[in-house]
Amino acid sequence: MIYCCSVWSSPYRTGNLDRILKLQKAAVRIISHSSYLSHSNPLFCTLGIIKIYELSHLSKLVLMFKFVHNMLPKKFSNYFITVDQTHSHNTRSSSNYVVPYARTVCRAGNLQVLGSRLWNSLSDKLKEEQFLSTFKRELKIGYLLKYSEL
Repeated sequence: MIYCCSVWSSPYRTGNLDRILKLQKAAVRIISHSSYLSHSNPLFCTLGIIKIYELSHLSKLVLMFKFVHNMLPKKFSNYFITVDQTHSHNTRSSSNYVVPYARTVCRAGNLQVLGSRLWNSLSDKLKEEQFLSTFKRELKIGYLLKYSEL
């Protein structure tokens, strides 16, 4: 499910991803020996599995982490632009990335648009993380905690 997820998945409720989510919920219920009508969020939290939409966000954020830490090929060196590169005055969000305009839903799901938006929404603690494995773990824990709150 996660192979090239940062490219093919959309953050918006689409028919294909909703079908995958329904299958994922059914699989979680089967794995945990729960009834067909049981709520799935606690089951995802207990089993430590993230839903397909969060997997999509995770893969885009991992790509953003690799970009920030220069772990991508040189072809991507100008793919994302920080706010301080667009104007000279210093603001609170000067270290954030510019989110390109997206008129359509298809464009809004683009890696350049959604990746910048997701990265800007992260906490400073996560943005300053130095290791990819720790970054992934903290993101996954955050998503699982969100399931337990719902």
